[in-house]
Amino acid sequence: MRENWVLFDEQFKFVWSSSGAEPVESSGVVKEFNKTGMPVDKNGYLYIVASPGQ
Repeated sequence: MRENWVLFDEQFKFVWSSSGAEPVESSGVVKEFNKTGMPVDKNGYLYIVASPGQ
């Protein structure tokens, strides 16, 4: 399973520095996922999606 996040600014322009993906454990156990070091220094829209792919 992967945790994917995409940040867009107020004009829906993609913000590369605040977007990404990371694998998370898929053992069936719910665990907290924390992402640090991700700058969000402007208003906009953050989309978070969990996907079953590699």
